Amino acid sequence: MLRTLLQSGFAWLVLCLSVSLMALTLAVSARTAGPAAAPVTAPVATPVAGTIPVYDEYANASRDIAAAVVQATAANKRVLLVFGANWCADCRAFNSELDMPDLGSLVAERFVVVKIDVALFKKNTDVAAKYSVPIRRGIPAVGVMAPDGAIVAVADGRRMEELRSQGRSAVVKFLEASLRAATTSENRP
Repeated sequence: MLRTLLQSGFAWLVLCLSVSLMALTLAVSARTAGPAAAPVTAPVATPVAGTIPVYDEYANASRDIAAAVVQATAANKRVLLVFGANWCADCRAFNSELDMPDLGSLVAERFVVVKIDVALFKKNTDVAAKYSVPIRRGIPAVGVMAPDGAIVAVADGRRMEELRSQGRSAVVKFLEASLRAATTSENRP
């Protein structure tokens, strides 16, 4: 009987110490978080599991565009700015379409492609605004730039959705039209 009483008393003591230790741990973690800490409510921009990231989240978009302009000028091509994000299924699908024979051959022959990550529309928005590509209307959004830096064609997310719903041939026609579009420097005597 004494033995049972001692064992139950010991079990009670262990239970009390465990609860006290958990309460102390919670109190310390709450104190280190500080009063300014708030729960995260925004979605996290992460690529879909099992997919290869299309957009380099650490790239310097301005530097990449400048390098593309130099390359495009040397090769007599235009620059295709593609604004998107790795979490965006349409952006990943459009990237796959760029590799299809009909669209891929045109893009490879006539464009230098720069893929620009916009994350959750909180990154590279200044770059999109600089080149007049309205990403707030959805992604992927594209801008076509002549080697002199002039934007000759733009398709926001809604227009891209419309073009892609018509098939890759509509995207090809859009890009071909952008190749024929004159820039200000091409109009000079």
